[in-house]
Amino acid sequence: MNRFDADFPKVTRAEQLIESTRYITTRKEYMQLMNEADKKAALDKFWLEIGGQPERARNLIRSYYNRVRGGESFVQFLSGRMENGSGNDSYDFR
Repeated sequence: MNRFDADFPKVTRAEQLIESTRYITTRKEYMQLMNEADKKAALDKFWLEIGGQPERARNLIRSYYNRVRGGESFVQFLSGRMENGSGNDSYDFR
């Protein structure tokens, strides 16, 4: 698991989101997600199966990743932290 990607603390790739599910998945579920060719589709399916319906899945995703990202506010005070301004897509769960 690469904890310090260039865009840290932003989450910009499905693989980063999957890494965060390690806290709530079994080893088998986690490995299946990480080994999928289409990680975004696999992650969507994972949350839909847990939520049962799209709206509930969205609420679970928002709640879970906001909690996982809770440490983001601490790294904002590290010197040298800058927005990369590259225009890369980021996931925003607010």
